[in-house]
Amino acid sequence: MLAAVAFWQQRDDVPRRVRRVLFFLRCLAVVLLALWLLQPISYRSTPHPGGSRIAFLADASASMSARSDCQDIEGGMITRWQAAWLEGERVPEGLSVLRWRFCGADTSTTGWPSNPLAVSPLPGESDLGAVLNALSEEATRPGALPFRSVVLLSDGRDWGDGVLDAAKRLSWTGVPISTLCLGEVTIPGDLSVEFLPETPSEIQIQQSADAVIAVKSTFDEERTTTVRLRDAVGAILGLRELQVPAHGEMQCRIPFPISDSAGERFFQAEIDAIAGDGFPENNRAAHLVNYQKPPEYRVLYLADNLDWEWRFLRGVLQNRKDLRLSALIRLGLPDAENDALSADWKPNVRFYRLDCQGAENQFPSDASFYAEYDCVILPCRTAAAMDVPQQDALKSFVQRRGGGILWIGDGRSVPENLRGLLPGTAFEERQAGISSKAIAATREFLFSDDLFSRPISIVAGSHYVVCRQPSRLARIVLKDDRGNPILMTVGNCGAGRAAWCGLVESWRWAFGADALVHREFWCQLTSWLGENLQPQLEADFPAEGLKANQVNTLAIRVLGPDFRPALASVVSLKVSKLGKDASQTRELMVLPDPQEDGRYVAHYIPDEPGAVQLKFVVSVAPGTEPLVLEKCLEVRATGKELSDVTPNPELLRDITRITGGKILERGFDWSTLPESTEVPQDRVAVPWMPAWVILPIVAILLLTEYAIRRKNGMK
Repeated sequence: MLAAVAFWQQRDDVPRRVRRVLFFLRCLAVVLLALWLLQPISYRSTPHPGGSRIAFLADASASMSARSDCQDIEGGMITRWQAAWLEGERVPEGLSVLRWRFCGADTSTTGWPSNPLAVSPLPGESDLGAVLNALSEEATRPGALPFRSVVLLSDGRDWGDGVLDAAKRLSWTGVPISTLCLGEVTIPGDLSVEFLPETPSEIQIQQSADAVIAVKSTFDEERTTTVRLRDAVGAILGLRELQVPAHGEMQCRIPFPISDSAGERFFQAEIDAIAGDGFPENNRAAHLVNYQKPPEYRVLYLADNLDWEWRFLRGVLQNRKDLRLSALIRLGLPDAENDALSADWKPNVRFYRLDCQGAENQFPSDASFYAEYDCVILPCRTAAAMDVPQQDALKSFVQRRGGGILWIGDGRSVPENLRGLLPGTAFEERQAGISSKAIAATREFLFSDDLFSRPISIVAGSHYVVCRQPSRLARIVLKDDRGNPILMTVGNCGAGRAAWCGLVESWRWAFGADALVHREFWCQLTSWLGENLQPQLEADFPAEGLKANQVNTLAIRVLGPDFRPALASVVSLKVSKLGKDASQTRELMVLPDPQEDGRYVAHYIPDEPGAVQLKFVVSVAPGTEPLVLEKCLEVRATGKELSDVTPNPELLRDITRITGGKILERGFDWSTLPESTEVPQDRVAVPWMPAWVILPIVAILLLTEYAIRRKNGMK
C-alpha cells in the first residue's frame, strides 16, 4: 500500500488520470490478497433440510373450471383449475411440498390428482377459511412437519365465513401465505345456445313438434355459427346456420322426430366453438322430451246382478278410445231354501266376465287382482254380497294402490268395513218429481265442456238417492233442486279417489235430448277417478334434475302385489350417459332405505352437465317377471358457485397482507417465497469470497495494471 502511495507522488511525468487508475487497481489487488490470507466468514440461518415443508393449496371449486380465461404455455385457453394444476406440477425436485385441492367445508381437502382432465370440480361452494383452518389442524398433528410457507391459488370466490380470521391465526404462527389470483376480471365474449321455454317437453306419439333454439352473443361484432340438433347417440337430426348480431340473439326452429313409441328421449343442441369464447361449457344445451300415448284408463264394473245401468254403461264406455271396460257380474244368487239342505252345499252361482281373467267363481279376494285396473264401479248393494277378504282387497286397491272407486245407489247397504270409502253418511231414497233437476253445486272442476252449465232434468218418476251428511273432506259436485247432494267426491281417500252417485237410473238420460249428457257424464267421471293411480314403481328424483359434481340421491318406491311396500325386493340400477360423448353403462349400488319401508336408495355423482338415462330393474318376488322403470334426467351445473365467476383478487390480497406473504404472478419462482422464522434453522458459515474466485481476480487486476503501464511507457 505504501508503494502505491509513493508511486502516486513520485511519477509526475505520468498523467494524473492514469496514476489514479493504477492506484485503484493496486489497492484493490491488495485488499483481495488480504481476504485470501485472512479468509473472513459470515454466518447465515437456512431452513433445515427435511425439517419443514411448503403447502400448495389449489382451489378446485366449480367456478375454477367454469371459464377458460387462462393461458397455458403455448398460449391456448385453459380453465383456472387447469392453470392451478400446471403451477402445482412445476414444483422443483427435492422440495417438500404438501399439495391439496380443496373446495367447500363439507368436503375439506383431497389429494393431488395426476391428471387434471380426469378431475372434476369438487362438490360444494368455495370456502377459503375452511382450507386455512384445515391447514392449521395439519400443522398441529403429532409428528407433522411445520410449514415454512403457503401458496394459495384461487379465483377469490368465497362462500364461507371467517377467511380473514383464519389468516390472522396463521399469521400468529409466523407462516406467510402467498396468493396467486387466477382468471381475468374482465368478462370475455361469449356465444351460448339454449332451448327456449316454447320448446315442448311432452309430445303425443305420431305428432310433430319443433325445438325452439336461441343463440345469444356478447361479442362486439357479428358472429356466424351452426346450430345442430342431436339425439341421444349423437346423430344429427337437423342444423341451421345463423348470423348472430353483436350483443343480440337469433332463434331457429328444428323439428323433433316423430315417434311411434312412448317414452322419454334426450336431445342436445350445440354450436361450433369459436375463437375468443370465454364460456365454452354453454355451447351445448340439453332437453328431454316425453313422448306420450293418449291416456287410457281401465275400468272394472263389479255387480251382484245385471241391471239397466250396466247395459247402458257398456254401450257408453266401450265406444271410447281412452277407456277400456271390463266387468265381473254375478248372474245368480244363492237360494235361501237350498242353503239349508246341508252345511257344505254351495249354490251354482255363475259369473259373467267381460275382458276379465280369473277362474274363481266369486268376487276377488286377492288385492293383486286389481293391479291392472285404474277405477272400479260398483252398486252399493254389491258390497253387501262380499265377504271380509273381498272387502279388504277392494279397500287395499283404493287406499294403497291409489285406484278410484265409484259407488252407485244407497250407501246404507255398504258394510261397515267399507264405509270409510264413502264420502258421506245418512243416505235417503227419493222419487223424482216433474221439476227435479241435477244442478252443479259449485264451480265445476270435474266436468268439462260446460256439461252442467244448465240444470239437467231428472226424469219424473225415477228414483235417486241423496246424502244428508257429507263428510268433512267431501266435495259436492251435483245437487238436486232442493239442495241435497246427489254426486260427491273425495280426492284423497288414502292414496286413491272415491265418488258416490245417487243417480241410480241415470240411464234414462240416454233417451231424448240429454243423451250427450249421459255419455259425457260417465266418461268424464270415470276418467277423473282413474287418473290418480299410484304405480307399482315410483321414482323419487330431484325435481330440478341432477347436479353435476355433487352427490345426488336416486330413490325408488316399490309396491308388492298386495299394494303394500315390498320389503324383500331386489333392485338394480344402471346409469348411462347420453349424448355423443356417451360412456359405458355404470351400475350403482342400491340399498333399502332404513327410514322408509319399500324405498330403495342409490347415490350418484355426475362428472359433468348433460343428461343420463336411469334403468331400474326390480324383482318383487322370486319367479316373477321383473319390473322395469326407465327415466332420463338432465344434469345441471347449478349452485351459488356458478352465479358469479368473476375473480375477486382483493380478498386474496387481504390474506397476503395479513400474513406477510407475497402477491405471485404466473410462473413464480419457488425459491423466492417468503419463509417463516418459526421453523428449524441451520447456522451455516459462508466465506465472504471463496479463494478460487479471489486469485483469478487478482491476476486479472495485475495484468490490467501492467498493460496500462506499458501503454504509457512505464516500466
